[in-house]
Amino acid sequence: LQNVRQFVQTAVLTSLEIVLVVGGYEILLLTKNVTIALLALAPIPLWVWYILRFSTKIQPAQKQVMEADDRNVSLITENIAGVHVVKAFATEKHEIARYNAHLETFIGRVMSRVKLYANFTPIIRGIASASHLSLYLVAAIFIIQGKLLVGDLLVLGAAMNSILGRLQQVSAINEQYQNAIVSARRLYEVLMAPATVPQDPDPQPMPMGPGTVQFESVAFGYDPSKPVIRGVNFTARGGSMVAIVGPTGAGKTTLVNLIARFYDPQQGHITIDGVDVRKLDLDDLRRNVAFVFQETYLFSDTVAANIAYGRPQVLDRAREQAANGQSTAPGRPIDLPHDELGEVEAASRLAQAHEFIADLPKGYNTMLGERGASLSGGQRQRLAIARAILSNPRILVLDDATAAVDPETEDLIRRGMDFVMRDRTTFLIAHRVSTVKRADLVIVMESGQITQMGTHAELMLQDGHYRQIAQVQLYGDTSDFDEDQPSHMDRLQDERKVDAALLHSAKARTTTPLSDGSV
Repeated sequence: LQNVRQFVQTAVLTSLEIVLVVGGYEILLLTKNVTIALLALAPIPLWVWYILRFSTKIQPAQKQVMEADDRNVSLITENIAGVHVVKAFATEKHEIARYNAHLETFIGRVMSRVKLYANFTPIIRGIASASHLSLYLVAAIFIIQGKLLVGDLLVLGAAMNSILGRLQQVSAINEQYQNAIVSARRLYEVLMAPATVPQDPDPQPMPMGPGTVQFESVAFGYDPSKPVIRGVNFTARGGSMVAIVGPTGAGKTTLVNLIARFYDPQQGHITIDGVDVRKLDLDDLRRNVAFVFQETYLFSDTVAANIAYGRPQVLDRAREQAANGQSTAPGRPIDLPHDELGEVEAASRLAQAHEFIADLPKGYNTMLGERGASLSGGQRQRLAIARAILSNPRILVLDDATAAVDPETEDLIRRGMDFVMRDRTTFLIAHRVSTVKRADLVIVMESGQITQMGTHAELMLQDGHYRQIAQVQLYGDTSDFDEDQPSHMDRLQDERKVDAALLHSAKARTTTPLSDGSV
C-alpha cells in the first residue's frame, strides 16, 4: 500500500509536470522548425522500448524482494509473539541464525535488483545525451543553411535542456512504477478476493423463534476432496443445551463454525428456526450467534471495551456522561464511572471475572496489553465468556470455554451460565463429563461422523466412546478392561455396527429405563 500511495502522490504529479513542460517546449520548437521539434521527441520511442523490455526483468525481481521481505517480517513477528517459547527452549541462537539466513536471501535479491537498475539508468541517460548532441548537430547544419537564426540556438538549448531533463526523470518514475505495479497486483488479490461465504442478494433477517438449529446431511471439508465432517444429521431444539464430545480432530469445532457461516458446507443444509443460514443476512446471523473460542483474543483496549465489544453501544451513553463530567486531554481515554457499567459488570459477575477485574489498577478502565498478555489464561477466558454473555445472543457456542480455568472456578462459572443458558440454544464443546452430563443432548463425533447421540444416561447404557471416557473420568482408569477387546475406533470402521449403534440410540431416547423405574 505504501508503494502504491507513493507512486500516486509523487510520480503521478511529476508525470503531469513532465507532460506540461515537454508539451509547452514542443509547441515553442514547432514555431521555430518542425524538423527540430520532431527530432526532440526522437528519444521517446527508444525509451519506451527499453523501459518495456526492462519491465519484464525488473517486475519478477521486485516481487522476489517483496516476498523475501515479507518472510523476514513474519519471522520477526512470530519470534516476538512466541518469545516465551523461544526462551523456554533456549533457541535464541537458532532463531537468530534462521533470521540471518533469511536476511542473506533478502540482501541477495535486493542486490540483483540494484544491478538491473545499474544498467538501466546509464542507458536512459546515454540515449538522452546522444539525442542532445544530435539535435545540436542538426541545428548547426540548419544555421549554416540559413533555416535557423543563431539566436534560435539559445532557444533550442534552453528547450532541449528542459525537455531531456524532464524526460530523464522517467527513470526515477519507472522505479516507483515497477514497485507500485507489483504491489498493486498483490493488493488487488486481497481486495478482489471472492467472499468465502457470499451474501444472498436478497437476505432475510433472523426469523422469530426459539433458536432451533437443524443439520441435514451436512458435509464439509477445507479441501472439498477431503471432507472433515460428513453425513451430519441432528436437531437442536430451541433453548436446549447440546454437548459435543469426541477425540481431538473429530470435527467438533468445524461443526459449530458452520452455524455462524464461517464456512459453508459443500453438501446439506443448516437451518435456524426453519430458514437456511445461507439465506439470512450475514451480520444479523452473527449478531445472534456468540462464540467463546478455545483461543481467546483480547484487544489493546480497556477491560470494559473488551467485554462490550459485541455491543459497543452499551458504553456509548456512559462515555457521553463521563465526558460531560471529566476534563481530559485530547486523545486520552475517558474513565467510565463504576455506576455506569451495570450490564458490563453483570456479565463479568456471571463469568466470575468481577473479582479479579476489581483488583486491577483502574478496574474496568484498565488498559490491557496486546492480546491481553498482562492477564492469565483463565482470566482472559473469563473475559471472553463475559463478552459472549453481554452480546445476548440467541445461540451461544462454548468451544471448550472452561478448559483454562480450575475446577472450582469452572463450577462457579457453570452456576452463572445456568442462568445465561436458560431459554437459549447452547452448543457446548467439552471434554469433562461433569460438564457434559447436564446437556439435553450429547453428540459424540469421531472421524467427522456422529457415532452416538442421546442424553448422558442413555449413552452410559451404550458401548462406545462416551462410556469409555466417562468411566475413566468418573471412576478412574482401572485395569479390569479386556486388553484384547478392539478399540471403539476399530469398531467404527464396521458400518453395520455404526448403523446399529445409531438405531439403538434412536430407540433409547424413547425406551431407555431410568434409575427410578420410569421409561
